Amino acid sequence: MARLALTVNDHRLLQKHIGTSRNVVVTASHHGTDNQATTDAIEQIGASARWIAVVDTDVTGAELKRFQDRGVCGIRITRSDHLARIGDVN
Repeated sequence: MARLALTVNDHRLLQKHIGTSRNVVVTASHHGTDNQATTDAIEQIGASARWIAVVDTDVTGAELKRFQDRGVCGIRITRSDHLARIGDVN
């Protein structure tokens, strides 16, 4: 499946069309724990945006604090890494 290369400006046009003004940006799973694309989008969108960062199970408190300071309102732990580390839960 081809990925669409949408820009922040494309997103703003969509928002204008549907009448929304706030944003929650989630790092796509194909990026793994690399949140850079989301960080770039948040910087372009500005104060109307919050984001969900993707972290690994070994994320530190300092990293979480840094995310919080940058507007992260939630985290998602990568499921594949998480399950690989905890093993069989049954």
